Amino acid sequence: MIDLLNLQENKVSVDFSGYPVVFLGSTGDGKTDSINRYLRSVAPEGKVPLFIELEDRYKAIPNLMAVRCYSMSDVLTVVNQLRNPEARKRFSGVVIDTMDKFEDMANRYIASSKEVEITEDIGYGKGNRYLNAQIGIISEIRNMGLPVHFTAQIYENTDFKTQQVTYKTKLKEITKAQMFHDAFLVGVVKLDNRAKNPIESD
Repeated sequence: MIDLLNLQENKVSVDFSGYPVVFLGSTGDGKTDSINRYLRSVAPEGKVPLFIELEDRYKAIPNLMAVRCYSMSDVLTVVNQLRNPEARKRFSGVVIDTMDKFEDMANRYIASSKEVEITEDIGYGKGNRYLNAQIGIISEIRNMGLPVHFTAQIYENTDFKTQQVTYKTKLKEITKAQMFHDAFLVGVVKLDNRAKNPIESD
């Protein structure tokens, strides 16, 4: 029923911690530090982002709540522990750092379990189906009510004729689809070498 006398303005949440973000950048440009700073700045009081770290560089970054995962089994252990509401309530979200390493780890797991060198050796496009199933772990985390954020590598390409510079990831389409699935913000992190303190620069 329409009732203009009791009509109220929309109330929109200003809690940005639930909005998934993707930070892209080259190696060493500060993706992990930047996304951690951003997510901590919007996290509810008492909560921090949980980083699923797939390489060791994170150890030099202060104020990072991170678990190092060396295999898909490690990632599954993290997901299983997040099923516990007491564990979940500590975190504002989960960060996969980096998606490149996650895709590589998933591919190695699939190749090993199927006894092939690479997933492309699995016939009839099944390799991509298996990869999609492994990456589906991300949906499990989302279904627990935790936003999933990502970092990923980008690579600079310069067109020989036009000198136009473009940036691309090397991720498979299946992986990119999961990463950008419901991204609210996609940012590119680039180190400013001209700044006095490039890490602190905008």
